[in-house]
Amino acid sequence: MIDDSAGRAEARRRSLRVTGTLGVLRTAAEAGLIDVRDVLARLAETTFYVDETFLQKLFDEWLKDG
Repeated sequence: MIDDSAGRAEARRRSLRVTGTLGVLRTAAEAGLIDVRDVLARLAETTFYVDETFLQKLFDEWLKDG
């Protein structure tokens, strides 16, 4: 698993399915393997950048109050 543009390009060149970090996290969330709020909070403490609006849309069902 890597999340850089050169690696993604090579994977696509080899006709491999490409899934980034957030895709892996969403799959884990759908399977009930992670606590989304905890994982995203920990991710926010790193240098990983993602647009907040995109993040909210991608994980909306797990981030809703309730």
